[in-house]
Amino acid sequence: MSDTQTGPKLVTLTINNQSVEAVSGTMLVDAAAAVGIEIPIFCYEPRLGAPIGACRMCLVEIEGLRGLQTACSTPVAPDMVVHTKSPSAVDAQDGVLELLLANHPLDCPVCDKGGECPLQDRTFTFGPGETRFSEPKRHFPKPLDLSPLVAIDRERCITCYRCVRFSQDVAEDRQLTFQERGAGTEVATFTGDPYIGRFTGNIIDLCPVGALTSIPYRFVSRPWDIQNAPSVCGNCPVGCNTELTQREGQLKRVTGRDIPNTAVEEGWLCDKGRWGYAAAWSDERILRPIVREGGVEREVSLEDGVAAAALILSRAAAPGFLIGPAATIEEAFLAQALAATLPGGRVARLGIPGAALDPLRGLAGAQLGDLDSADLVVVVGGDIANQQPVVELRVRKAARLRATIVVVGPRAQQLPDRAQGVRTPPGQLVIGLGTVARALQDANTPIVLWDEADLAAEPDAAAELARLIAAAGARQIELCADV
Repeated sequence: MSDTQTGPKLVTLTINNQSVEAVSGTMLVDAAAAVGIEIPIFCYEPRLGAPIGACRMCLVEIEGLRGLQTACSTPVAPDMVVHTKSPSAVDAQDGVLELLLANHPLDCPVCDKGGECPLQDRTFTFGPGETRFSEPKRHFPKPLDLSPLVAIDRERCITCYRCVRFSQDVAEDRQLTFQERGAGTEVATFTGDPYIGRFTGNIIDLCPVGALTSIPYRFVSRPWDIQNAPSVCGNCPVGCNTELTQREGQLKRVTGRDIPNTAVEEGWLCDKGRWGYAAAWSDERILRPIVREGGVEREVSLEDGVAAAALILSRAAAPGFLIGPAATIEEAFLAQALAATLPGGRVARLGIPGAALDPLRGLAGAQLGDLDSADLVVVVGGDIANQQPVVELRVRKAARLRATIVVVGPRAQQLPDRAQGVRTPPGQLVIGLGTVARALQDANTPIVLWDEADLAAEPDAAAELARLIAAAGARQIELCADV
């Protein structure tokens, strides 16, 4: 909640005898974390949407309220007095952990999550230290292949709902669900088929225990014999922030970072970026330059390859570089720098986010994070689900928040069902988006262009697009463009 004139509304409350200021509407668990007070959580994950209070791990005592409250789903209020370490709150936290561990297997020495497991951390920090349960733990055949890349150990699951919520509410593939009830509850797909999608690996990062693990990484290493390093994914132009795990000089795993970049990928990775690292040692990888002479290809040294390319470029009257949708921003920059050194050199960009805009258009650039506040998102041409997959998640999020989604181009997009579409015949995107821009300006609708390319729309489609946008009454428009 915010006031455009006075800024965010702040409220003052007391947590563990410490005065805390927080923005109105902030959940209690986040307000406590901002001042260094940890309230244990399992199910809470703001990226998944509104809190659901499923695990009950975050129970705290609030003066004036009857019973204990879940800190993850309780917003701050003025003069609220909260106790996270009172006898009743500590007893509740101990009880929740004791129940979670009643059937949880003692797999820590062989579990891939061992050493980096939130359940371990919470147990050591907040747990009772011993259990009153002496009954045998339950056992299931293990592991099951939830998908070709994700394994599930059902007895480790604490039914926090994170993986199901990701499938239902973020990726919106709606494949995962909880089957059965009570002690028999387990994660599965609706149909019993493997969980196949473009973002399935995110449920591994979300899982707070070792119930969901990566099959390629299973039993590969332990947290104390690996080295992690931050990196940026180069499989598409989005540039998702990643964490690379290496052991004995070999890349073993790619995950999202513990602190996600909310302006880009929000911690989500596509499966291509997560598991595509195996291509680094593929037998089909090109390791040396290849020169074609007289119709015959042969490998040459790097110096000879560069010399051959330089000879070809020097003979060209006006060399052109066509940067495809899979190229990274860095690759496009290097191509642009090279073209600037050649007489008549030109670069055509297709779907490179963040590219410099044509100054003649007089339009401001937009960032991926701006999609969250957009009233309307226009996707022109291209196929963002395959060319910039994580952008698809941001578009879906924008649609859930408030945005109208309009797709114009020759192909169907894997976007929300509620997206409106303007289909154009293949090869007939002939009139530039300037036509649409003028129509929008006539309707006093500001335009934010996210990408630069030689974009166009067939005249009737442009008119229809302008009508849809004007009808939406958008205050901000994101044109996600690629052809």
